[in-house]
Amino acid sequence: MKLNIHLVKTKEQFAQFLPLYREAQTKPPTAKIIKNIEKDFSSSSHPFTILLANLNTEPVGFMIIIETYSSSLARKTIYLEEFHIKETHQNQGIGRQLFQYLTHYAKQQKIARIEWITHKKNIKAQQFYKKYPTNNEHVSYVLLLDDFEKR
Repeated sequence: MKLNIHLVKTKEQFAQFLPLYREAQTKPPTAKIIKNIEKDFSSSSHPFTILLANLNTEPVGFMIIIETYSSSLARKTIYLEEFHIKETHQNQGIGRQLFQYLTHYAKQQKIARIEWITHKKNIKAQQFYKKYPTNNEHVSYVLLLDDFEKR
């Protein structure tokens, strides 16, 4: 079996990604969310990049990344927005290979660092990330504006 990891660039590749994206969500995405993701993917500003892992021809994992900037480093950075491996394909090295692809891609793009967060209840993800030499001196905060506006 051959693992192929690539950037999603065409509408056909995006169509391959979409069912896996739906599967990855804890709550089924609404039609509006799907429509917005499709619109943003097709826009000229292209606010995010998708890395897709196919085992033979079957999509089995993906990452959604966003290029950002660090003023303290004066260099580009990447925020890893979402990282998912199909449950049936976990613990087979696919996540490791996808993460390695991301680090190679980042180096080619002259990226200074990769940042991400994971939910405190996502123990599997935390165990996965502990394998990497991360700097955990930062504290992350997430403000959900819909919740904030209800106050």
